[in-house]
Amino acid sequence: MSTTEQTTENVSPLPCQAPFDDKANEKPTAFADRGLAENMLNTLEQIHDVLRGSTIAEERGKDVQSKFWATYKRVSNEYDDDFLERANDDMAIILTFAGLFSAVNSTFIVGMQPNPADTTNMLMLQLIKIVAEGPDAVNDINGLPSSTDYPSSTVWIQTLAYASLSFSVLAAFGAVMGKQWLNSFKASRGRGSLEDRGLQRQKRLDGLEYWHLQTVLRAFLVLLQISLLLFGLSLSANMWTQQRTISSV
Repeated sequence: MSTTEQTTENVSPLPCQAPFDDKANEKPTAFADRGLAENMLNTLEQIHDVLRGSTIAEERGKDVQSKFWATYKRVSNEYDDDFLERANDDMAIILTFAGLFSAVNSTFIVGMQPNPADTTNMLMLQLIKIVAEGPDAVNDINGLPSSTDYPSSTVWIQTLAYASLSFSVLAAFGAVMGKQWLNSFKASRGRGSLEDRGLQRQKRLDGLEYWHLQTVLRAFLVLLQISLLLFGLSLSANMWTQQRTISSV
């Protein structure tokens, strides 16, 4: 055996390596890149939203118009916050007081209604007299009081009470409309550029001034005061017809 053949027999064959699978490693990398891109996109959107509502860039910029709208936004926010707080507090007071007062006024009106049991009791007395003393003991029953007959004083008292109730309900209705009006004005602080929000807010403010919103809101308080006055008059008149000493006090 030659030296070359002996060397060839002693060399063992190399192990066969498995081919490298690139497709198996591409999927996790693709998912990781996609998740990273989505996170970066969300972060950029958040930064954009913050910068959109910020006035730092406008206040430090060299553009005169940007400085104007930044100053306008700051001053208008201070004015709107104070105005909305006072107006909403007034409307809440009107709604609460008008609701409670309307309940009291309604109870007073129901209490002034003639009691049908009075007529029933008078008829029972007449029947008892007829049974005990005979038919001649009873006078004409047409003179008995009826639950549908109202003295003139009772009519005027109830008129004042109903008018008072109407004014209080009208004040409550106006307060609800006023709160909706204020919420509509507050909604002008929406999205958009600083200039767009400023123009939209000024447009709504001009509408409030045109329709005299502050005068209308004060009118609701006046309606409530008129309702209280009418209720006091009706209560005093009712007490005057029943007990003049108490009504004079």
